[in-house]
Amino acid sequence: MDYSLVVISLLVSCLNAYAFTDREMVIIEEADKFFNISNKEKPRMIDNDTLRERLQKGDLKLFILDVRSEKDYLDKRIDVPKEIPMMNISQNNLFKESNLHKLPLDKDIVIVCYTDGLANKIIPFLNIVGYRAMVLTGGIERWTIQGLPSEK
Repeated sequence: MDYSLVVISLLVSCLNAYAFTDREMVIIEEADKFFNISNKEKPRMIDNDTLRERLQKGDLKLFILDVRSEKDYLDKRIDVPKEIPMMNISQNNLFKESNLHKLPLDKDIVIVCYTDGLANKIIPFLNIVGYRAMVLTGGIERWTIQGLPSEK
């Protein structure tokens, strides 16, 4: 006898019986929208030249979020004009509710990590819950290799 159908039926009936909270329903609906959108709307990337231009113009719609360790952030980070907010929240602490509340919902959040691998894993979750997140292609490594402005 194939028990997989029995298990699946039980799981479906249990999920249908579970009453989701309003907050859980918002997350479920946003996740559904996110995973059913076209490729052009999926997680966005921003290259170094585009970010540099937006920084030079003083684009107030930007928010830079560096998710590396505090030590690495203090050692080397993107040189950002004073009027553009930049914050360091390590990946381990990012999804704490108190830290998520520090992120703006009305700005383009550029996620900076070492090479962009970690950022690519983070942005789907941020986008699902309503943030406009994008990945800096190549991370701080490519930024540095191209000789773009950084500070200590």
